[in-house]
Amino acid sequence: MDEKSYIQILEEKNKALAQKLEVAKDWMKKEVKERKIEIENDSFEDLAIHIQKKINTFFSEILLINLNEEFIDNIISSEISFYQMQKDIHIDGMIILLWYQKNLDFLIEESITKEFRKFAIKQGLNTLEEENPLEKSLFLVVEKWYSLSIGRLFWILKELKEKKYFSPYVFCFKKFLKKHSSLWEILQNKDFFQKLEILIKKEIFWEKRHKGKIELNDVIEARYTLIGNLEEKDCIIYTLLAYQNINF
Repeated sequence: MDEKSYIQILEEKNKALAQKLEVAKDWMKKEVKERKIEIENDSFEDLAIHIQKKINTFFSEILLINLNEEFIDNIISSEISFYQMQKDIHIDGMIILLWYQKNLDFLIEESITKEFRKFAIKQGLNTLEEENPLEKSLFLVVEKWYSLSIGRLFWILKELKEKKYFSPYVFCFKKFLKKHSSLWEILQNKDFFQKLEILIKKEIFWEKRHKGKIELNDVIEARYTLIGNLEEKDCIIYTLLAYQNINF
């Protein structure tokens, strides 16, 4: 790609982002009016500008160019909902985390699961020989094209760290990661693994999601762990996105 084309694509991305924020801002005004929250009109303008600046600053130009529209839409929706929740604590934080979970599911599929399916098929795996939950999950990922959830990924990585003997599909997953050494390095990194563990222990995508409302303090911690508040790049989503951009 020449410099002129690169700049043109980046300008189009920024223009599209501004348009999305304008639509989102109008939607937010309607939501706030219906909830009777006291917010000055100027704050909507400031928020739209603030979100746009944070997205442009957080993601490098090359990442911004390669991000698909849905990925950006999810970030915008989540940030707007987070803003609203800080003004109205009665909002369920699950709506905020749902947008980021969609982006996380997308990155796991694109960066890990797709390539693992190809690898497992080449290894000749096609039958379920053991009925443990992790083995069954990976079998369904390969044979039925199921997604690999963040929860299952964490428990597989934990098993790889702690055990010496593995069931066939889990062992295949280990061989796959060993072949993709840069991915293996990321997933086995102590800080990255601890961030996954924070999400698992919080149970925000599982038990809390089904039992009731996700509180603001859980949202704040999960948002930082997932997206680094759009400031810290050693978060889960940015790490996987940077890997995907380099390797695919």
